[in-house]
Amino acid sequence: MGLERCRDLSPSEWLHRHPGDPARLITLGPAGYEASARVRFIDDPSWPGQSENDAHRRPDSMTDLDQVARTLQVLTRFTTTPERAYFCHWEGYPSAGEPWQAAGPLLILPDRRYALFEGALEDFSGWSAATGSTGSDLPPAFVWPADRSWCLAHDVDVHFAAVVGSEAAISALRGDADLDVALLSPGETPPWYQ
Repeated sequence: MGLERCRDLSPSEWLHRHPGDPARLITLGPAGYEASARVRFIDDPSWPGQSENDAHRRPDSMTDLDQVARTLQVLTRFTTTPERAYFCHWEGYPSAGEPWQAAGPLLILPDRRYALFEGALEDFSGWSAATGSTGSDLPPAFVWPADRSWCLAHDVDVHFAAVVGSEAAISALRGDADLDVALLSPGETPPWYQ
């Protein structure tokens, strides 16, 4: 079936009910889960004020999109609804032009607007085609299964994807040799690039 644009935004209503700072929601995911972690696409900054342009990226590292795909492969084992999941695409990505926005309603959170897609987790391989982002490395802003057993959040301004879920799910991510995963304590503010 593949990923399809949602005209019904009700599966995303739970994000509107998120308590607290909206910036934490879009960068670190929703609160209320047992554990959280960051899947780092590149190493954390080495000094305060470091620009992401000065960051070290290993030549053999996976793209951001490939790292999200690997993360979702691991997380698939920790949901009862892998056949039904939701994916948000930020409107500010280059592919998200006016005709694309007209294809359906947008999920509106403070300072961000997203198109909502639905499909099986295994359909993520068609993400670029579904969003019109061919040839680019633009991960989704949010991914969650219908049972909301976990949630992945990635904001355009950070160098990682945050994952919230069960202790077992986070432990499985940490045990994956292909991913660079750092635990995230409640209330912790991770390092940022300038």
